[in-house]
This record gives sequence, C-alpha cells and structure tokens, in this order.
Amino acid sequence: MFSVIHRIHLALALIYAITIFALVFNTAFSLYYATARRFSKGDTKRMRMILITLMAVGYLCSFGGFKAIIKYYVSCFRLFRHCFYY
Repeated sequence: MFSVIHRIHLALALIYAITIFALVFNTAFSLYYATARRFSKGDTKRMRMILITLMAVGYLCSFGGFKAIIKYYVSCFRLFRHCFYY
C-alpha cells in the first residue's frame, strides 16, 4: 500500500507513514497503559514506573524482529501449555 501512495506523491507517502506509525504507537501505548494500571493497584507512582518499564522492554524487543519474538513466544507457549488448558 505504501508503494502505491509513494507513486502518487512523496508528501502523501510521508503523511501515510506518520499516520501508520502513530496508529501503532497508540495501540501499543494503550495496551501498556492498561497493563500498568492493572498491576499498580491504584498507586500512581508505581503505575508510572511499570509503564516506563513496559515501554522500555517493548522498545528493546522491537529490535529483535517480529519473527524472532513470535518464535520465542511459541516456544514459551509450548513449554507452559499445560498452564493454559484446564
């Protein structure tokens, strides 16, 4: 899709890339925020620390590549699958 927009106009491609980046960041931040709120149990200072930690871990994991993260997730799931099924 990006290549189609890039062929139309470079400025549209830049706007499109920024929009997609903002959408991905918004989704990730929402998930991190909800997780931090749940684990902080109402303590604002603890929630901020958990949120910063989660975002840092997520950022570091992004350098591993999607395939590597999914491969790690699948191997952990197989190891602990008996915990997920009753």
